[in-house]
Amino acid sequence: RGVTKDQFMATEWYFEAAEQGEANAQFALGVAYAKGRGVDKSHEQACYWYSKAAMQGHGKAQFNLALRYTEGLGCIKDAFKGAYWFGQAAHNRVFGRGAKVIKGKLRSAATRELIQ
Repeated sequence: RGVTKDQFMATEWYFEAAEQGEANAQFALGVAYAKGRGVDKSHEQACYWYSKAAMQGHGKAQFNLALRYTEGLGCIKDAFKGAYWFGQAAHNRVFGRGAKVIKGKLRSAATRELIQ
């Protein structure tokens, strides 16, 4: 019950809070841009907002940013940055051991890039 959902209005409120440095709102904007909820879909904007939240220690943003760096989705593909952010997410216990395993795989990939 209550009020009806309005993705556009929610995004406006998230934007207000994100501009003031609220990490949860920055993460929410990253998700909104990644999925096109209440805004035009933009992988670049998703990356931007995930990075803002990630730098403040938001674990889920760190994980999502790591995925984007490893895939080159909205930001330049970079195995080293991907490994870094997976490590930060693991440190924050996001997705538990899974993030540590992924970090190990990324380190191996990054090492192969250096050798070649």
